[in-house]
Amino acid sequence: MEEQHEDLPTQTVAGVEYLSCEYCGTPVSQLGTRTPRKYCKQSHRQRAYEARRRKKEIKEAVKEAKREAEAAAQARAPRKFPVLPQVDPALLRAKVATLPPDPPAARPAVIPAAPAPAPRPTLRPGTSGFPTLWETEQ
Repeated sequence: MEEQHEDLPTQTVAGVEYLSCEYCGTPVSQLGTRTPRKYCKQSHRQRAYEARRRKKEIKEAVKEAKREAEAAAQARAPRKFPVLPQVDPALLRAKVATLPPDPPAARPAVIPAAPAPAPRPTLRPGTSGFPTLWETEQ
């Protein structure tokens, strides 16, 4: 049994080697089990799960706090590039007015609307729309 489960803690009680509960460390009986029991009680299994989950939440909270601290440090740090000076809007409009017009490919194409479909003929009341035998003979 010890070759298969080397990662689990063991204890020797009265000359018999038992696996230890991962939560409290007491020996766990392995009688009647196919897979090794890791916990002596269901409540210890639940508490161990809660502890693992809490540990994961704490790790994520620490990572988030580090990210926030880095973002705050970057916001306080001087910028690598100087801020561009403000441009007078009137000067900018004058510059844009002197630019050549857009080439035809850059302009949006105007596509004419499709013509409306022709009205469908209406059927006379009491007819199916298919020619009947007596209508084709006449």
